[in-house]
Amino acid sequence: MFSKPNLKALAIFCSLVGCSSEADKGGPDRGVVPNTAGRPAATAGAGGKSGGGTGGDFGNPANPTAPAAPTGGKPGMGPMGECAGVSRTAENRLQPADIIIGIDTSGSMDEEAAFVQENMNAFSQQITASGIDVRVILVAAEQPPMMTGGGLFGGDDDDDFGICIGAPLGSGMCPADSKPPVYTHVNTEVGSNDVLSVLINAYPSYKAQLRADSLKTFVSVTDDDAEDPPINSAQGFISAVQGLEPMDPVFWSNWHYSSIYCFTACEQAAAVGAVHDDLVTQTAGVRGDLCLQDFKPVFDALAKQVLEGVKLECDWDIPDPMANQTFDAKKTNVQVTLDGALTPLGKAATVAECADRDGWHYDDEAAPTRVVACPASCTRIQAANAASVDILFGCATTPLM
Repeated sequence: MFSKPNLKALAIFCSLVGCSSEADKGGPDRGVVPNTAGRPAATAGAGGKSGGGTGGDFGNPANPTAPAAPTGGKPGMGPMGECAGVSRTAENRLQPADIIIGIDTSGSMDEEAAFVQENMNAFSQQITASGIDVRVILVAAEQPPMMTGGGLFGGDDDDDFGICIGAPLGSGMCPADSKPPVYTHVNTEVGSNDVLSVLINAYPSYKAQLRADSLKTFVSVTDDDAEDPPINSAQGFISAVQGLEPMDPVFWSNWHYSSIYCFTACEQAAAVGAVHDDLVTQTAGVRGDLCLQDFKPVFDALAKQVLEGVKLECDWDIPDPMANQTFDAKKTNVQVTLDGALTPLGKAATVAECADRDGWHYDDEAAPTRVVACPASCTRIQAANAASVDILFGCATTPLM
């Protein structure tokens, strides 16, 4: 175990040595707004107001994505006694990132939509290059079938235009530019005032592309305000997101809303985006001024917020048994060491049984392949400056009390 700046968690696996054998013999500024508040230490609450900083902390953070090199076996630590085992360092894995982008494709937005299209590949490549598994969902009208060439084009009618994303993010085959699972285009009209409602109403069309453990970011681009019901306020959108997965409160526990909208009644503005401004503030997102007609700095800021917002995951592969050892799902224990303080964790049968208690559970109780920290334990692990997790084998599993 060691401490390192910006390294939030270190997973330590226990090999199946020194525990038991098969016979168990052993016994706001305007423009792109920077973050001045600093980066909170832990995740929390609606809108993902913690972790990853606020409003675009555009520094160049240390990249914790590099896997730790395996170390030689060492005795485990703490109160597990004869099950202290032999440990080795596991690979550090960052959580994935899912980006949902809603583009106003009304007639007044053709130039701005083209700017978004020009920046989409560079945006996704910045995130991918850091080692983060990113998926992009675009919610906007597709380019009309008669138009070709991988760009954004209008027809004879000024209102007849759509978006097509070229390679490598998209296929460039318009209107079928989706390349799931990395990029999915949800073909739906987004008007001047209803982007928030459309993002929620289209959820069944893109839900399957989202990961439960991902950092999720909504992005809207519009020259108008969100005035159309039923969702025409910041709190209305936050409540709608919280209601998307009522049986799984963790699914939407870490998200931001970012937006490019008009800060003032400039020439490009249909209206000042007051609701978008409020929503960015409440969810610690990134804002960009559409009046400036300069989209690259905003997409760069979005990418950096994603890079800073992802955290180490809280689940770990069960290591393969070494010679003369077997894995017994009923003889597995987990202990964490957070900033020098060691705590054994009890096992829950399911994540629901965890509630708000420290503990762990299997990914699949019938055929386990991974050990997963309960949400409360995960929050503590990711908030610690130095953390390790020992998976110990050979003694009867201690249940969550």
